[in-house]
Amino acid sequence: MFAGCALSLASAYGCSDDHDDGHNMDHDHDMNPTNPSCAAIMDICHEADVGPGPAHECHETAHADVEAPCAMVKTQCIATCQAALDAGAD
Repeated sequence: MFAGCALSLASAYGCSDDHDDGHNMDHDHDMNPTNPSCAAIMDICHEADVGPGPAHECHETAHADVEAPCAMVKTQCIATCQAALDAGAD
């Protein structure tokens, strides 16, 4: 769905938070996106990413920190990740 070069670039990055959510590869390599669309996706999708699926793909896209791919999926990713968080709150 959100596959592309951004995802393959993103897989090398770890998350900046110290929690074990199954996708962190290297917590010593902190990554906070500097591009606005990527940062907006990261703000919500980091917490929503609990494993394989759309929220994870969005989170990984944000880690690549490349504005164009993030801008293309920003609205959809924010909605997807918010829905995942809402579902988890039930």
